[in-house]
Amino acid sequence: MNERFVHSNDLILYILSIYFQPRRKLADWQIWHLRQTYANNRYPTPYEQEQLARQLLLPLSSIRIWFQNYRARSGKKMT
Repeated sequence: MNERFVHSNDLILYILSIYFQPRRKLADWQIWHLRQTYANNRYPTPYEQEQLARQLLLPLSSIRIWFQNYRARSGKKMT
């Protein structure tokens, strides 16, 4: 076995670090822009999502997940 991994937990943490990215913290200006867009359109088209990703300097997946999560949170607040 590789000497870098003294304990099995070290190996597990190493494998997880390869597959999972750290949580992305959005800046206030990015959140403001996403909320403004959400107020106009809860379901942006793929093209609009790409535009947002470029403007906000974020990966497209982060934009999609943000809208998905925000719709879910907004629905819970209404009920």
